[in-house]
Amino acid sequence: GNTQSVYLIKPKNYDKNKKYPVGFFMHGYLGNWKLYQGVLKGLEDYIVLSVGTKTWSGIYTKHDINALFTKQIPFLENLGYKVDKNNLHIIGLSNGGSATNVAYNGFSNKFKTITFISTGIHQTYPIASKVLLIGGGKDHSSGTLQGAYRTLKNNGSKTDLFWDDEETHFILVNQTDEIIDFISKNLK
Repeated sequence: GNTQSVYLIKPKNYDKNKKYPVGFFMHGYLGNWKLYQGVLKGLEDYIVLSVGTKTWSGIYTKHDINALFTKQIPFLENLGYKVDKNNLHIIGLSNGGSATNVAYNGFSNKFKTITFISTGIHQTYPIASKVLLIGGGKDHSSGTLQGAYRTLKNNGSKTDLFWDDEETHFILVNQTDEIIDFISKNLK
């Protein structure tokens, strides 16, 4: 149909008169929505909007990323939120890496940061966005992240890496506080 489910986390000390940055959290199938909403509450000064794929395929397309600007931001504004459109961020976890790869390839001028968590990055050419890479050595999905980080650094890209050789695909759950601190520091 024409509806889509999203989860919205408003900033901790929300002020209706203040403009807020937005972090779009993408997880393909969205995993456990309640779990990730609890984790993402740690991004205290941001509106966080978790958006699934419209078809529940788990794979994001250019159309899905474009809809963040044509549907999701207007949705937030219709709810009364003031969105800082110059301070947008996208976070892709697992299958949500399809979203961050699409954002990297076609929308990097619209996001201040593009964050890859427990997923692969498919390109390393320089872009305007800062690229954040988060993964673990025991996660097959994160296999490209360390090499991509070195390549991005070498080509002058803005990038940062959170890596743990002993960590699995569940690094965000296992090291929530450390990763939220890492992301928060890099979103500024």
